[in-house]
Amino acid sequence: MKFETWGMTGTIATSDPDSLSQAEVILWRWIHAVDDVANRFRSDSEICRLNRQAGRGRITVSPLLLRLLVVAQRAFETTQGLCDATVLPSLEALGYDKDFDLIALTTQPQRHVPIPVGMNCVEVDQNAQTVTLPANAALANPVPMEA
Repeated sequence: MKFETWGMTGTIATSDPDSLSQAEVILWRWIHAVDDVANRFRSDSEICRLNRQAGRGRITVSPLLLRLLVVAQRAFETTQGLCDATVLPSLEALGYDKDFDLIALTTQPQRHVPIPVGMNCVEVDQNAQTVTLPANAALANPVPMEA
């Protein structure tokens, strides 16, 4: 089965054809759960609430967002900063401030594009289940596939 989400396409396959419908249910359940917490285009998402609280100390987050951010930090470290969830201010400055389908072809990016602060500046405390964002930080969708 092929599917599209988050500007990507994918394929789900099983070795047992009878399991495909169950696998599809699990896939969409996961996609909807991640979308609920990490969709930066939804003002009610957990990541938007977290971004609005940047610079205000420790913020308690859900287990799913915590898991996504732990994996995002690992991706940042593994790629030596090439994979960085703190790119939201840069993306917005470049004109990516709404869903792909809504971006006008005439959108003019800002001349000044902020440099991401880096996931190494984001404190993720797994034991306390909290995240601390610096005041100048904002997170894009931290949706690494291994989460």
